[in-house]
Amino acid sequence: MSFTGTVEHGVVKLPPDAFIPDGTGVRVEPLTLSAAKLMSKHGYLVAVGSRPITWEETRKAMDEFP
Repeated sequence: MSFTGTVEHGVVKLPPDAFIPDGTGVRVEPLTLSAAKLMSKHGYLVAVGSRPITWEETRKAMDEFP
């Protein structure tokens, strides 16, 4: 299940039909991040963006790469 909401004054506002019981763990991710540019380097297609990523995110992305 997923819902799309907006942030207003630091609070995530969900649609009225979104019911999530108190105490439920959730993950919040922005839908739009700064755009990454795609470029070719040494025959590989790479994305270059302004947001730094963690080593954990890097390892996960490498594991998911075909």
